[in-house]
Amino acid sequence: MSAPAKSENVCAGCRARKKKCDGGRPSCTSCVKRGDLCMYTTVPPNAWLPTVDLNSSLQVAALPTQIWDPASLCATQEWIDPSSWISPGGDAHLVTALPPDDIARLPTPQKSSSSPSETRSSPPTHPDALPDAPLLLDLADIYFERIYPFLPVLHKAKLKESIRHDGVGGISSSLALAIAAVAANFHHDGAVRDRQAAWFGAAKALIPKHMHIPDHSVQTLQAAALTIYEAMVEADFATSWFLLGEAWRKAVAMGSIQCDGIRKHPAIAFGVRIKGDWIEKEEVRRVLWALYICDRGTCFSIGLVHAIDDRRLRISFPVPEHVFQGSSSSSEAPAPEDAVKFGSDLTEIITAVQAQCRKRKASTYQLVILGYILLGSIGELLHAADFDYVKDRAKLEQFTAHLVRIRLLLPTAATDLSAAKYDDFPCVLWLNITLSACTVLLHHHPLKKNEHVQHVSSSTAVHWPHCVAAARDSVSMIRQVARSSAQPLMNAHIPSLLFSLTKILIAEYFDPAGSLAQDSDMLCFSEGGGERKRDAALSDDLEVLLLVYTRLRDGLDNLGVKFYKGFAFWMQQGPQLASQAKAMGSLTLLHTCEKWPAVSEDEVIEIPP
Repeated sequence: MSAPAKSENVCAGCRARKKKCDGGRPSCTSCVKRGDLCMYTTVPPNAWLPTVDLNSSLQVAALPTQIWDPASLCATQEWIDPSSWISPGGDAHLVTALPPDDIARLPTPQKSSSSPSETRSSPPTHPDALPDAPLLLDLADIYFERIYPFLPVLHKAKLKESIRHDGVGGISSSLALAIAAVAANFHHDGAVRDRQAAWFGAAKALIPKHMHIPDHSVQTLQAAALTIYEAMVEADFATSWFLLGEAWRKAVAMGSIQCDGIRKHPAIAFGVRIKGDWIEKEEVRRVLWALYICDRGTCFSIGLVHAIDDRRLRISFPVPEHVFQGSSSSSEAPAPEDAVKFGSDLTEIITAVQAQCRKRKASTYQLVILGYILLGSIGELLHAADFDYVKDRAKLEQFTAHLVRIRLLLPTAATDLSAAKYDDFPCVLWLNITLSACTVLLHHHPLKKNEHVQHVSSSTAVHWPHCVAAARDSVSMIRQVARSSAQPLMNAHIPSLLFSLTKILIAEYFDPAGSLAQDSDMLCFSEGGGERKRDAALSDDLEVLLLVYTRLRDGLDNLGVKFYKGFAFWMQQGPQLASQAKAMGSLTLLHTCEKWPAVSEDEVIEIPP
């Protein structure tokens, strides 16, 4: 009979899961397969022993300087959670700075084999510890109900079966933490909601480490996509932006950015490649499109250079939801000829989508992706270093022609809620607002030298009505959606798009285009002294938008608060900023966001008559 493994040769992860551990260093085989960090300790069974001098190894003043003395610990002393050293709201990169050897030596609680009198009391549950299997299943259900329409990257049956069969260990710990982070705020239990920040902080810290582990590569990308989305909700734009870049590099190393191309170039030296069935391959496509949408949606309004270079991107559009979620790994893969493939020619992409629409096979999410391809292309042109409205007029007209074609090829179910399925409402609204933002980018031209906003022949006067019409159409769509539910608005991708439309309506309200008012009873404003009409219908639209931003403030955390403050700022600035906004064009959509004031929840925002 073989001798049992010594306590110091069993890692904390295998001990907690009651799995066999081979004692491999720095990581055992079981932890490598699960994609988890492997931690060892050589402490006595009834004590905690720190073997890492945090002050000297990390040189971080923000970390505590307390020295752990095992002899000074007793059963009545308050237990200190090591995970609380780095708060979720603090510097998450401090965790990522830990070298692997230091991680392996962090103190880990051990079971005691001593007598009951010598046994210490059990420490409380870590706030950022993985949720147990039943709770994780609840959180997964919440994700599919609340977040999935905006971030459809997981296969429901596959995920839940893995958790039911193998518990929390059935998926990588980074994915479990990411699911918990995005879903916890919607849980009915306040104790679960209180752990959301800790889970989010743990996910931010763990995912960059898992990027270097070859196992569970697809789940690591899925965890990154979920965490990026939650970072957007938290207005943690630094995390979303840098993690997006890491996830894209991981995808490049896997060769997945060309998974539907003729030539695939996985980086074998990195030890990662897609080895699963067609469901996993489809999950990869969906993750990449989710990253693409985050990238283009972040960059269009402030002129950031795209993190995702799509020149070598060769992947197909996602299959429709009923095909993806209604299939299993043993199901036959969809026919390749039914797929819409991404390429460098936007005209060819639009033609392929149009063919799908004619066959009634195009999903609303595929149309959203098409909208973001157009949005990203327009933004890339407008923010180019050498862009000029006169010199590049032909390119602008070409993009305008693409926009017109897309609007005309859309099926009624993608433009009219009365013809759409209820499950498609979120994407129908999302698509409408995305295309309206494209209209604003194309038609909100800045004034040329010696031009005035009200000059009939000015570029602004010619194109401005298209901006107003697109913005008002989106507000009309919001009204229709809100008749049944406000949930489709709780999409972290929408606020920046919607705000570009909001600025158009505010500018039009305070500085209306058109003829001078003749009715002296009208309440009007004009910087030059002449009276111009204020449209009562526009006032109603702004009232709707005020309710929307109030709802976003309550439902999208810091992101909603940010744009609520933006709405308040623009309403406070009124006519002065409205005239400037018209003159500056679409390239300054969010350039004033650093000036948005702190608005008290008790402060009432009113639409002036």
